[in-house]
Amino acid sequence: MRTVLVVPAVAFAGAVAVIAFRAERFMNVPGDPNHSGWAFMDFRDTVYFPGRALLDGNNPYDAAAHARRYPVANTLAPYLPGALLIGMPMALLPYVAAEAVWMVLMIVAALATVALARALAGRPRSAAAVLSGTALLLLSRPGQMNALLGQATLVYVLGTYLALGYAERAPYVAIAGLALAALKPTYGLPVATLLAARGDGRVAASGVALAGVVSLAVIVLLVPALLSPDVGRLLATSYAHHAANAPNATSTSLYRVDAPSFLARIVGRQFGLGADVAIGCVVLAVAAAAMRLSRARGRDARVLQTIIVCVTTLLCTYHQSYDIVLLAWPIAELAPRGLSMSRAQVALLALLVLPFVNFAASESGVDALGLSGIGWTAAASLNAAALTAALLVAVVLAWRGSAHPTPAAASQSAVPLPSLSGRYTGFADSAQLESAGAERRPDHGNARAK
Repeated sequence: MRTVLVVPAVAFAGAVAVIAFRAERFMNVPGDPNHSGWAFMDFRDTVYFPGRALLDGNNPYDAAAHARRYPVANTLAPYLPGALLIGMPMALLPYVAAEAVWMVLMIVAALATVALARALAGRPRSAAAVLSGTALLLLSRPGQMNALLGQATLVYVLGTYLALGYAERAPYVAIAGLALAALKPTYGLPVATLLAARGDGRVAASGVALAGVVSLAVIVLLVPALLSPDVGRLLATSYAHHAANAPNATSTSLYRVDAPSFLARIVGRQFGLGADVAIGCVVLAVAAAAMRLSRARGRDARVLQTIIVCVTTLLCTYHQSYDIVLLAWPIAELAPRGLSMSRAQVALLALLVLPFVNFAASESGVDALGLSGIGWTAAASLNAAALTAALLVAVVLAWRGSAHPTPAAASQSAVPLPSLSGRYTGFADSAQLESAGAERRPDHGNARAK
């Protein structure tokens, strides 16, 4: 047993060492937000000092006043007020000590994310498997962004997984998970919408309501300024400051992976908030329709729904490369369990893995490759293009599955979905499909592979 653990443990320790080395090399300077050091800047701007503001009785959503009081470089994004509670325990510590504690917590969160993803995918959760998977996650492009920027993304990813994975078997766990994810609306709103489309409307409504109650309590007890008639102006100003930064703007961001930024780069101009919302609504509507088409209760249907929810969440509204960690569960589902894989499985797996290894979409990657013009646009758009293609494949599978429904008896086991080759192979193990019996598979004759 010890021998089996050696290699995964060394890999995990090596990944943590790489993160720690790079964090130390690029660490921001406390009290100097204009310093070139960028490591843990998101922890500083979105976790620590917003939490400090709450403890001091100040309003972190007042962008101008917040920047005067605290050494932050970026204004607070429009998270729900309940999300500010995450930073309050950190703000009780001195800043440098809080950075160290936060790094440890986020590495633990990475371990939990991998373990939960494997559990939901029916994979072994041995120490060796979890350590190996976490090492790969930390060394990937989104994993490094999360760890080095001090992002809280994994908190919302864990909430999303709990909401999707436990809506049927443990609804209260799912409600709590969705409430956690909903504290960041770019996660909570699409996940709740697609849960409702899947048939879990009570969980969706309860989770969003719980997030609202928590946020209202924070407002009443800690940020009463948000109850003033001026709150609309404050939030609009906060959003405008946030969207004006080049890394956040739709057409100039190297890091955004959502559909509005993808289209803005292609047309070469900045979209307004209205256009962003319209594009996101179209993506969400298509995904919701696909969810309704794949509402069968079986393993293959659930795999497809998981892919649709996770990919759509990233595409329909503002998301950056660090949010790609949300795809850990779909990848765990799709990774081969035997020697045979359907064409759909291969295509989806490749498209979902690509953003994890796309280091070209980084400033160091752009500089190393000397990218500009079309090359820069291609590198910046590759992740969004892969996600768009993955969603289209999933939608096609959902549509084909609804056009050729399986017999009701088969729904008690795996629910095979048609692959792009036109055969009912789906994502389930080949042995599982064989055990389902040939009589459960419709015969399409000599279906021609596309």
